[in-house]
Amino acid sequence: MRTIRNSVILALCFFLPTVINAQNRPTLVEVATTFYSNYLFVQDDTYCLFQKKKDGWYVVEDHYSNPGNYVNQQLFWSAINKSYQPLSYPSALFDSGKVKDMVANYLITIDWDADRYNFERNRYYGYPGWDWDVINDSIKKNDLNDTLLESLGRAYSNYASGFLIEQYGNHFENNDPDRKTLSDTETVSQSRINKFIFYENKSIEMYKELLKRNPNYDTKVGNIAIKYSNEHLYPYSDLLMAGDSADSKIFLEGVDYPDSLLALSKTLLDVTPLNAILITAGDNDTYPLWYLQEKKNYRKDVLVINISLLGLRRYINMLDKEFKGTLFTTKSNVYFKNNFDYYVQIPDTGDVPRMSVGKFIDTLNNMPDNGNDNSIYMYKGERLKRFVTKQLFFNNEQHGPDQSVVSQKTVVLKDYIVMNKFMLLDIINHNLGKRPIFFTYKEDVVSDFLTEHDYVEEFDL
Repeated sequence: MRTIRNSVILALCFFLPTVINAQNRPTLVEVATTFYSNYLFVQDDTYCLFQKKKDGWYVVEDHYSNPGNYVNQQLFWSAINKSYQPLSYPSALFDSGKVKDMVANYLITIDWDADRYNFERNRYYGYPGWDWDVINDSIKKNDLNDTLLESLGRAYSNYASGFLIEQYGNHFENNDPDRKTLSDTETVSQSRINKFIFYENKSIEMYKELLKRNPNYDTKVGNIAIKYSNEHLYPYSDLLMAGDSADSKIFLEGVDYPDSLLALSKTLLDVTPLNAILITAGDNDTYPLWYLQEKKNYRKDVLVINISLLGLRRYINMLDKEFKGTLFTTKSNVYFKNNFDYYVQIPDTGDVPRMSVGKFIDTLNNMPDNGNDNSIYMYKGERLKRFVTKQLFFNNEQHGPDQSVVSQKTVVLKDYIVMNKFMLLDIINHNLGKRPIFFTYKEDVVSDFLTEHDYVEEFDL
């Protein structure tokens, strides 16, 4: 870690701007802009993160190879002094255009589109225990405004998740033994389930109060009525993944989706062919469908799979068990390993020919952990598997193995592929000719294979 002399540190105090928003705190974008305007951060094996805490904004570093183990934590903007503090990074002055590009690249790195709402709405955010801090600060007050009440609801829900499935990262452990990190292969104890249900009910109470207080309150997913109903379906799905189908069904009670959303959800199911697979992307195109299927017994022949949840091993394992290993080819001895989080391409391989999706999947699934090259890339204590080509194609065997058709369309990967997109390719490839496949959104990985309909996108070779 590079440091700078005290004289330089003191000098920084005079040119660091102090831009504060209406809540008397700078936003994350303002903090990041100030940081990159004044400091040089050299990315070696770590990357930079900003954390919104009670006493101000912090700068920390996280490891690429072992994420979640933060180092070099420094207070950057003090809530007490209402000003920026000097940091032990080399000083650097960049022009505004360069800073803008650096901040834009940083926001892409942290997936700002997904996290913007949480940083803006939650009192604290971006570090292990932010939920617990929000809970403990909020329960002491009886005059929470609408935004803080929503933040409390989100905090209860996020804290609940730590007892079952670490869905959001930033796992927080306190003195509760049930907060210890649980392996995806471990059985979830009844004690953990009971605590998850307790805190999820607290979350639902907050949203119910907010719905009563301000029915027009808008959330990330729409009207508060939608968020309130979605919050019932979140524990429903998590309890299913934890193996507790009995308690999961309890959360289907009390759901009150707007008629307009249920009508749209019915339309999505109605236009989907018999026994099709329907891939969804978010809360509003997933939870109401599950509600209609499980509570109203409507179009249960359609298999609704959420693309985001395919990034969770317990969800993959639940599907694997439900379909007895027939939905995809990847086995549990592969998807339960740490290095299944993502795969990366071997650089500088030259002009490599296209590879079939099936061969691509089989090659990585059967590859030994020492990889397929001489480089050693470690991730969470395991070697990271690497692939050769980014150009893939599908074999269409719906007319029989003797009449296989090689698609001229190409799946073009990035320099890496993450777990949920790998599983998506496996599901599509394994079900070609068996079940029609549709999407509620434009999936970038197979965009060339999608045919647009009025409500859904069809995977079409």
